[in-house]
Amino acid sequence: MAERQNYIVRNGVAQPFPIPDAPRPTITEMRQLLRGYDQQGTLLPNAAIITNDISKVDILRCGTLYADNIAGIVAETWTNPEPVYITIGGVDAGSVLTGKTAIEILEMMLYPYLDVSFISFNMGFPAYTLEIGASTSGVPILFPSWTLNNPSNVVANGISISYSGTVGSGVLASSVDPGSSPIILFNPLYSSNTVGGNVTFTISADQVEGANATATETINWRSKIYVGKNASSDYTTITNFNQLSYGSSQFITSSTSPAASGLSLSAGAGYVYIFVHTSLNSITSVSVGATDQTPAFPLVSSSNTVSNAYNSSTYRVYRSSNILNGSFTLNIT
Repeated sequence: MAERQNYIVRNGVAQPFPIPDAPRPTITEMRQLLRGYDQQGTLLPNAAIITNDISKVDILRCGTLYADNIAGIVAETWTNPEPVYITIGGVDAGSVLTGKTAIEILEMMLYPYLDVSFISFNMGFPAYTLEIGASTSGVPILFPSWTLNNPSNVVANGISISYSGTVGSGVLASSVDPGSSPIILFNPLYSSNTVGGNVTFTISADQVEGANATATETINWRSKIYVGKNASSDYTTITNFNQLSYGSSQFITSSTSPAASGLSLSAGAGYVYIFVHTSLNSITSVSVGATDQTPAFPLVSSSNTVSNAYNSSTYRVYRSSNILNGSFTLNIT
């Protein structure tokens, strides 16, 4: 069994003390010293020097070391300037520990700061893809809700909700308690007549350390492809999509491609019309169902104004060369 190395504190420095019978203080004396008191029970100032020859090992045996109050035992700090090679607990790879004490490093490793993050965020809108011209005015009151990881690290009343996009920007709520989800918000009017219009709602949590945690939800305005039948071969007589019969429509989420599949038409006679918003590329092919049949759908107008349920906009108009009377689906690219 290796011989125990003893230490004494002289002039504020712990030094090896090889004398095997170094005087030992009583447990009561050591506890007093560890709590910053001398042997007479007087509180020691931070700069006090403990003159008794006390074994450093014995001191550590007493439990927690109150280094700030025992000025004779100076807490050493890390001097290696090299970054940490690998992540160890809460100490990330690349961290530089210079100037930190062993206790501080252990606390970093064992009790890392837990970043705040959003598990969920829901503004409460019934839909997040709207047709051009549509507005959110049908939802006058919203109930935004959220859940958080590590909410105890959010600054008090540190939640805020804002919006930005082509429809404008602003702050909807601020200084909100992180535990108050859901909250009540009066919903301003958001609307866009432009394909690609958008508004993004951002919830932000101001956390104790580092950058704010955020989550977002976005409403996008898109056009639809409309298909349907009409008895007239004159496209100018169609000024509203409700004049199309036996047809259907489909959102186009791309900003350029008019691709749509499975657009259904039911039985009934009429010229088949296809309306594609002028912001999209021209149609390159039309097929019926899964077959290779490609009926003739020539372009009859490169820009015709038609109204959807919300506003008027310009569309390219394609029309079948003949009256069709069956039920089928169209695939468009």
